[in-house]
Parts: sequence; C-alpha cells; structure tokens
Amino acid sequence: MQRLAGKVAIVTGAASGIGKATVELFRSEGAVVVGTDVSEGAEIVADAGTDQVGVGSVVDIEGDSGQKLSVEVSAVGGAGTVSPTSPLGSALLGKKLGETVEVQAPKGAWTATIKKIS
Repeated sequence: MQRLAGKVAIVTGAASGIGKATVELFRSEGAVVVGTDVSEGAEIVADAGTDQVGVGSVVDIEGDSGQKLSVEVSAVGGAGTVSPTSPLGSALLGKKLGETVEVQAPKGAWTATIKKIS
C-alpha cells in the first residue's frame, strides 16, 4: 500500500544523508517529491519521466465536454502552469497516459483524459 500516493513533498537537504533517505522513502510510498539542496554536486535523485505525471510534466488533457488544455505542473508558477497542490495539479500527479482524472474544483467536479505527457 502506498501511503503517500497523490501527495507532494518538498524535501530540503535532499542530496545526502537523512534528506536523501527521506526522498527515497517518500517516493517508495508513492509521493511526488521535490528535493532541494545547496551542496555542490547535488543531483536529481529521480525523474518522473514521461510515463506518469510529476512536477515539471507538461500535460495535454481533454475535458469531458471536448475542451483541450495543455498545462505544466509547476511548484514555481508562471503562465500556463498549475500548482501540484491545486485541484487540477493534484488530480494529475502520478497518473498515466490515457487515464481519466476527476478534478474537484471549487465550481464543481469535472473529468478529463490525459492525452500526452512530456
């Protein structure tokens, strides 16, 4: 059972020691993890790739009414982005190509199908 599936964690000191171990544990429990570190030689511990939606993924979706949307899941923000903690961002995290997600938005729930992940 993945106790952290659908959750986003930000871990500081992720390049070594307890921080790195925390990143590995949280990922093994299903969380999407954003690891940061100021140490020289810090490296990306794991990349979500394009088989499932993670922070940094650009996702093309098609709503149940046929509307199309392309968004980047970003903890930083900017034009064309959604936060991983927003209703849409949290619905998309960890999902795969072709899956349908239900978005619990403030104005009501809606569904969308993932058409592309890059």
